[in-house]
This record gives sequence, structure tokens and C-alpha cells, in this order.
Amino acid sequence: MILAEVTEDVQSLGIEPFTTITYWWQIDFADGDNYLTDPAFFVYEDNRFDWQSLGDTNITVHWIEGDMTRGQDILNLANDSITRIQHDLALPAPDHVNLYIYPTVGQLQSSMRMGGATWIGGHSHPELGAVLLAASNGAEGQISLERDIPHELVHILLYKRMGDQYHNLPTWLNEGLATLQEGVPNPVYIFELDRASRENALLSMHSLCASFPISEEDALLAYAQSASFTQYLLDIYGVGGVALLLDAYQEGTSCAGGVQRVYQRPISQLQSEWRWTTLSNPNLLDFAQPLLPWLLLGLSVIGVFGIVFLLSRRQHKG
Repeated sequence: MILAEVTEDVQSLGIEPFTTITYWWQIDFADGDNYLTDPAFFVYEDNRFDWQSLGDTNITVHWIEGDMTRGQDILNLANDSITRIQHDLALPAPDHVNLYIYPTVGQLQSSMRMGGATWIGGHSHPELGAVLLAASNGAEGQISLERDIPHELVHILLYKRMGDQYHNLPTWLNEGLATLQEGVPNPVYIFELDRASRENALLSMHSLCASFPISEEDALLAYAQSASFTQYLLDIYGVGGVALLLDAYQEGTSCAGGVQRVYQRPISQLQSEWRWTTLSNPNLLDFAQPLLPWLLLGLSVIGVFGIVFLLSRRQHKG
């Protein structure tokens, strides 16, 4: 019997918790021959805690604090969220989702740091079908779950629909659709959107194609603005219009190219129309800016006809 052991620093490898790891051994003999073992698998779990689990066909819930009743409540919430997302956005059901609930944000962050990443309050890993959240065992934690579980499940279902092109989705569309499904809307978003509109400090939607800002205030505005802009698209063009947009990005179209292809206008004009229609303090100049060349052309034509009219009047009087 041959025994061997290897110790690796998972943080240096960048392996996220609950990732399935595949490994095998290669044995090199003195005569130059070698032998490869069959691949083996294991799930890299955060075994610092005693996890309880409860699941069904679509979802398995893992939690640390609380009894089986709490696990059943979380499982029911997750299944209800998937049903609502499928109804509202016409997205396919996931193959299977593992949902991990940490009692505190600090414990969740320490788990993510083991994989070399830091997250604030929640993270979905669509490729793994895993969602990591932080929520205490109580009323406040339940409110947090009602907001965060639907949000993260949208990312999972979008990945199911988009496949490898999931990462081609504009961030504003990905996060906008997810934020709209939150069971408990965040009032901070409404405040930030109203403030930015009044102060003429809205972000360019084009700047939200690849990523969101790092600062907390701008990030909150990015989420609020993306949700409102996406809701505008759903109100005007319906789920079918958004489905066409998803199709465009699934085919590899750029952020601006997808909007131009589906809605026949640049994203800057669509943003101006959203602002004019949705927000309480629209900027007329901002709305008219995409139409400015046509307005100037119209004024020029009117000016030419005016001169011709005046000359004809003078000739008639003469």
C-alpha cells in the first residue's frame, strides 16, 4: 500500500468554499514508466461549522443556527422565489441549488476570504449552483432572506438560461433583474435615485455595462438605477422585449450593441427616455440631447422657408 499526503493553501489557489474539487495521483517509477489513478472528487466545505441540511428536488438548504422549522421556512421561501422568478421573467428552472446561510456577515466574509475573495452580504456562484448568504435567526434575519434569496436566485436562473454567455450580460441588466425580484424593496434605493435625479448626478447606463462602482454610495445608486431602468424596459417592451435582449447577449453582442439591436436606439437615448418618463425631476436638455441634430436640421429648414416666404411677400408688394 502506498500512502501520500499533500497540503495546499486554498487561499493561494483561489478556491471558493463549496467548490467540487477533482484530483488524481501520478506515480513516476524509476524505470521511466508512470501510472495515473482514476479521478476522485470531494466538496471543499466550510467545515468550521456544524451544518444542518434540508432539501428537495430543486434546492438543498444548509444552515447553522435554528431548528428544522427554520430550515423548512428557508426552503419554502426559496421554492416560492423560483416559481415567482419563472413567472415574471420566463426563466428556466435550475438543475439544483445549494443554499448556505451563515448567522453573521463576519462569518460569511471569513469563509470567502479563505478562497481569496471578499463579499459584503451575499454571493451566488452560478457555475456551481451555490448561494452563500448571511442572516441571523430571527425577524430581522427573515427580512434579509426575503430580500437576498430571490436576488441571488435570479443570477442562478440567468446562468441556466445564458450558459457560457452569462458573463456577457451587462451588469446593469443582471443586477437590475435580480434587484427587482427582492421580496422586501430597499428604501435606500428610492432615496438615492431621487437624490441623484434632483442633483443631476445619475450614472451613465453605459458605465454600468461591465461593473458597478466601488464606493458604497455610488454602488447603491447603481443598483437603484439599474432596477428602475430595467423596470422601465419591462413596462414599455414587456418580458418578450427583455427576452430578446437576453438572446442578443447570449449570441455575444456587446452591451451597447444589444440595446441598439433590440430597441433600435442607442443606450444613451433610451436612458434619456427612461429619465423623462420615470423620474420626478427630468432634465429637458438631457432628454432632448439625442434629438438635437434633428432639431437643428428642422430649425434650418424652417429658417430657409421663412426667408423664401419673406422675399416672396416683398416681391408681391412690389
